Formats: sequence, structure tokens, C-alpha cells
Amino acid sequence: MRRMVLVLSSFWLLLVILSFAWNYGEAKQQQYNTAFQSARSFFQQVVLTRAWNASHGGIYVPVTDQTRPNPYLDVKNRDLIINEQLTLTKVNPAFMTRQIAELADTQQRDILIHITSLKPIRPANQATPEETLVLQQFENGLKDYGEILEQSDKPKFFYMAPLRVEKSCLSCHKEQDYNEGDIRGGISVVLPFTPGKNLLPLLFGHLAIGIAGLAGILFASRKLESAYNTIKKQSDTDFLTGLANRRVIIDKMNHGLRVAEREQTNLALLLFDLDRFKDVNDSLGHPAGDQLLQLIATELKSNLREVDTIARLGGDEFALLLEKVSDAQDAAVVANKILQIFKQNWLLKNKHEIHISASIGISLFPAHGDNPKLLMQHADSALYRAKADGRNRFDFYTQDLTTSAIQRLKLENELNKALKNNELEVYFQPLIDPYSNTIQGAEALLRWNHPRRGVVLPNIFIPVAEESGLIEQIDTWVLQKACRYGAYWLKQNNNIKTISINISGYQFHHGNFIYSLNSALQQSGFPAERLQLEITEAILMERELESSQLLDSLKEVGVQLAIDNFGTGYSCLAHLQKFPVDQIKIDPRFITQITNNNNQNQVANAIIKLGHSLGVKVLAAGVETDLQLSILQQQACDLYQGHLFSKALPASQFEKLLQENSMVTESE
Repeated sequence: MRRMVLVLSSFWLLLVILSFAWNYGEAKQQQYNTAFQSARSFFQQVVLTRAWNASHGGIYVPVTDQTRPNPYLDVKNRDLIINEQLTLTKVNPAFMTRQIAELADTQQRDILIHITSLKPIRPANQATPEETLVLQQFENGLKDYGEILEQSDKPKFFYMAPLRVEKSCLSCHKEQDYNEGDIRGGISVVLPFTPGKNLLPLLFGHLAIGIAGLAGILFASRKLESAYNTIKKQSDTDFLTGLANRRVIIDKMNHGLRVAEREQTNLALLLFDLDRFKDVNDSLGHPAGDQLLQLIATELKSNLREVDTIARLGGDEFALLLEKVSDAQDAAVVANKILQIFKQNWLLKNKHEIHISASIGISLFPAHGDNPKLLMQHADSALYRAKADGRNRFDFYTQDLTTSAIQRLKLENELNKALKNNELEVYFQPLIDPYSNTIQGAEALLRWNHPRRGVVLPNIFIPVAEESGLIEQIDTWVLQKACRYGAYWLKQNNNIKTISINISGYQFHHGNFIYSLNSALQQSGFPAERLQLEITEAILMERELESSQLLDSLKEVGVQLAIDNFGTGYSCLAHLQKFPVDQIKIDPRFITQITNNNNQNQVANAIIKLGHSLGVKVLAAGVETDLQLSILQQQACDLYQGHLFSKALPASQFEKLLQENSMVTESE
């Protein structure tokens, strides 16, 4: 900006100087023309006087001390004596001109008139060197001549015009071989000339213009600089949070990498995003999500060093650049500090209180890359590992993460194709009465019939679906499919009491879930009271108040509610009392290890008693042995599922199993 101001100022001053020079030249030329016209006018007056004299054959004037008889006029009756006091002498045109010149020299000393010739009769008419040159030019056709003489402190304007021989002149100049019309000399006029009389006004005028222009340039430059700074700040700043943006942190990384390489120091890049932030936008709206991002950005800025660069890359993704870290442990300390920041509850303006966690991926220079692109890619891979390992944690980049990231992208593309090619299928695993060994219901479980990998389980592709946004489409499809199968089996007189479906966090907190549920029930004709929705404790506790309100709304629809994976983290009596659930499912980890006397046995027994005390049914998942079933029977467990009775089956095979089980029951 300063260079631009200097260039504009220099250019403006150059224009002012050129304008002054041009205008001064124009003014000087105008003065020259004025002086030229004045001198020419003076000369013409003299010539007219001579012509008048010549037209009268000369005139007689009294002889005085100033006007003496012309000694060079040799004519008859030159002098006429009138009386003793008065004598008249004849004055010819040339002598009259000389008299005018002498009078001008006496009364106006700054005006000089000189009659000259290359062949003078009078010595006083001898031409000066300059007049000689001009007279020679007259003979070559020059009409008149003007020049500014600057030979003294007071410049003069010199003008000269030729005198031609007239008929009346021949009487005096016949001996000089002149003919009528010849140039026999000239008259020069020297007038005072002041070329700089307009200099000061012109100078001050241009000085004022120059100063005004410079002031305008400075004013405009300040406005431009202010606008430039505003635009630069906007281009460098995330509009929502006020943090740096992607471009800035890339520039910082380039600079930081050069410094780290020169000084042989380490550099760390932390990429982190908010776990299940999409649920906030979907349930509370994007304004609430924006406000949450602003609160988080403010908290991050106040808890990090000024030398650290924190930026928002887009959406809910942030980046933190740590320069001059001693080792990986320094980066881990900062990552843990960020995780601690997210342990607080965030209170929005609409009084909604949100608890949200973050996952962090870390890459290091020089260990994990030597340019911003590599460090970004590797930190992103570590971030996905942190999410896959349970979220609310940080992970460093390792080489196997790159392979994992590539596989995840490939899996995402294949999952898109699977939806289009109908490769997804709903399997059903029976829910069994442990005492009568009869099928009471079934849990709908999603499977992917991959063309090369075979059957792929949900724990492989559901996290990819959640990250890519495909989960909504998949959830809706499973819900509709399960309801249609349930309605079909009821029409076939297969008395299936319950179809249980797992609900993802996205599906549960999505604003359209109630609508999707009602739509699936109405289109299929499956009774709402026979549909059971399984929701994990973690999902329910993510937004406790909202979850409680949503569960109440689901109960109004008429469906059954179950808590899945009960006992893995948030289990407590208060939660069971607060939520309107019909069933709790004991996590398989408590079932697979139970024996007659061990801690897992006691845990399972405690959960069953807790559920019964609140009037809630208890289902044990993952039953694989007769011993496990026997213990659960002793503990009065209501239902079980597991490979002991049957693994999850395709719909057609489950239908056969359901029919066979009904026939056995009827025969008994």
C-alpha cells in the first residue's frame, strides 16, 4: 500500500509539474504574442505617419532647438524664412520618423526606435549586428521579426519590420541605385518585456492543486488501506467464529515448517471435530449449532497460547498448530487439555444445555510428514481412528492409519453402490422365552451381502455410514423393511409378538424420526404395540432432557422401548425411573462370562432384579451355552437371544424357523 501511495504521489507531482511547465510556456507565448502585436502596432503607426508625410510631399515645421533643418535633404525651398522670429524647414518622411524616435527616447526611455539600413546615409542609421542579420532575412522574404532579448536584468522585446522604397524616397536615395519597392532598410522597436509577471499566480495555483491532489491521494489511500485490511481480515478469518481459516493455517504451517527445519525443532498439527455435531443441527436447528461453534471457539481461544494458531476448517472441524514442541508428549498434553474443555456443558441462548465431546487426530513434523498436505492427511487419518475407537479421545498418526483411511474411503464408495444395487438385507434373530423355549419375537439386524467380501456385519460399515451421511437412508430403509416383514408374518398367522429394531443416535435425534416411524407403521400395517425400539444408554444420556421428551413422544405413538447394552456405562436406578422403557437388554459381555460363582453372574442377577423391581422386562443377549441359559432361568430372566437357539437369519429362513417353532409348541 505504501509503495502504491508513493507511486501515485510521484505520478501526481509529475503531472502537476508538467502542467505548470506547459501552462507557463503557454503564458510566455501569449506574452510574446502580445508584445509582438504591440510592437507591430507601434511600427504601423510610424509607417502610417510616414505615408501621410509622403502623400503631402513633406511638411514644413518651425525650426527649433529640437527640430533643426535636415542636412541630408537637398531640395529646393527646404527652408522658408517667414520673419525674423519664424523659419520653416521641410521635413521628409525619414526625418519625421527620426524625430518621432528621438521624442520617444526622450519621453519614454524604455521604448527605443531605430531607423536602419544596410546602405545608410546617416551614420546614426548604421545597423547593429542583430539588425544586419534581420535585414538580410528581409531580403530573403521575411515579413517581420520579433525576439525576446534577455541580455540584461530587464528583458526587452525586439521587433523589426522592413522599409520599402517609395516614389517619394527616390529623390533622396537615387544615388544608391534603389528602385521603387526595394527594401532599403527597416525600423526596429525595442519594448519592455516582463515574461514572469504571471509566474507567481501560476506557481501558487499549481502548488495548491498539487497539495490538494496529494491530500486526496493520502485520504483515498487511508480509505483503501482500511478497506484492504477489512477484506484481508475477512479473507483470513472464519466469518462465524472469528478464528483463522484454512488458508491462514496453511500459510502458518508453511512458515512453521521452514523454521522447524532450520532450527531442528518439532511441530504438531491437531485436527479435531465435534462428536455427533450433526445431531445438534438436526434436532435444534443450524442457528443453535452455529451458536455452539461460537461458544467453543471463544473457549478455545481463551485456553490456548497466543503463539498457537487455532483455525476452523469448516463445519465442526478445527485445526490447531503447535510450533516448537519438544516431543509427542507436549502435543498429547494440549490434546488432553482440549478434551477437558469439552467436558463442560454448553448453555445456548434458548436455554438448551448441550454436552458434546471431541475427537482429535495428531500428526508431527518431521515424523509424520514434511509438508502441510501430508500433515493434514495424516492428522485426519488419526482423527478417524480416534472416532472409530469410541470418540472423546485423541490418537497419533501411524502408518497403518493411512491404510485404514484408504479402506474406509473405498468402503464408503462401495456402500453407496450397495444401496443402489440392493445389497443390504435385514436378518432376524429370535427372542426366546427361556422356560418354554418358544419364539416371542425377533431383533432386526442389518447385513451387507458384499459381492466379494461376503456377508459384512454392521460394526464394519455403520460407522462409515454415520460419517458419510448415508445412515439416515439406511435407518429409514431398515425400519420400513422390518415393519413390512412383521405385518406379512402376522397375516400368515405367525403369532410374532415383537419386532425389535436398533435405533442409531442420528435416527433418534433427527427431527423427522417420529414422522418416519408413523409412515413405516401406516404403510406396512404393522401394529405399533408390537414394534420395539432399542436405544443405547450412551445415546439417551447424550442429551438427557431431550431424550426423555422424545421417549415420551414415542410412547404416545404406541411402540415399546428398550435400553440396549444396559450396564456398560451410565446404568443407574435414576435413569430407569426417568425413562419410560419397557425392557432392558443386558450387554452380551456380562453373559458370555457368567458361571455359577463369579462377578459377572452377580452383575447379571443385579440387573434382572433391578428391572423386575421397576416392572421392566429383562432380556439377556449373547447366550451361547446351556450353562448360561440355566443360570438365567434361575435368576428369572424374561427373554434371551443368542447362538444357543439360533444365529441371525435371512427373513425367509427365519420365517421357516418361526413356523417350525409354532408347530412344536402346538404339538406340546
